[in-house]
Amino acid sequence: MSQDYTLPNGTNAADVCMPCKAGLHDECEEFWHTEDVLEDCCCMGLYDAGKHYATLLGYLEGEEGAPRKGAAPESVPRDLGSGTETTLPDGKPRGDSGYVHWSAWPSSKAIGSLKEPLSTGRKRVAVMYPIPKGKTCEWAGLAAAGGGVNPIVGCIGYPATDLHHGPDKNTLNNMRVNVHQICSFCHNAWHGANDSTYPKRDYVEDQAKPWLPEGELRDHDAETLADQETLYAVDAERRKDADRRTGGRKDWTDDGPEHGDLDADDE
Repeated sequence: MSQDYTLPNGTNAADVCMPCKAGLHDECEEFWHTEDVLEDCCCMGLYDAGKHYATLLGYLEGEEGAPRKGAAPESVPRDLGSGTETTLPDGKPRGDSGYVHWSAWPSSKAIGSLKEPLSTGRKRVAVMYPIPKGKTCEWAGLAAAGGGVNPIVGCIGYPATDLHHGPDKNTLNNMRVNVHQICSFCHNAWHGANDSTYPKRDYVEDQAKPWLPEGELRDHDAETLADQETLYAVDAERRKDADRRTGGRKDWTDDGPEHGDLDADDE
């Protein structure tokens, strides 16, 4: 990984031990290689794998020229003028990313040429944005979360467990603005409310195009909060619905995180 990521306390990622990078701060190497009694690990619990990988891609939210929060895929600038869009971190030529911003395209293959785009996108997003342990659902408390034709009311604050693409459901669109770290309650609720509004798609043939709903497309609203009464009423209804389903199946969703080695489409 890139060595350019700097933690809030000024520590360079190159100096963070592997256990801490894996989130195992209680097994920090500093505890085993010093005679002093340490009160904290080498990164003070500040290491963020997601930000580290984002730095590897040359993209951090808020960086000048980076995609704006809430920007539609087609409105994101293709060329930032730095030249970095032409090469990967290892120096290999970067493939044409099409409408997906180059910072979220870690491949030497061009969009449109992948043999298994659906699987490739799912595996990439799991590596690019690992969900930190203890992270709360990003849609918690929101009145109109997820965008699409039918945004949903967010949860009451459950742990984030799923990676969701939307409102562009093309799993190759792994720009951070299109990826959400959310709980399974919100994930299932959004798909239940919106899947019927999306046209059928040939994942291979249409991989270089956004997969957007038919109908009035609304942006994800990360600002407007629902009142407490609404949040608890929606939560109670979702719990009843979950009880009616067997085994918590989610195989009807399009993009739950799939872990494992990257497939042949990824170098």
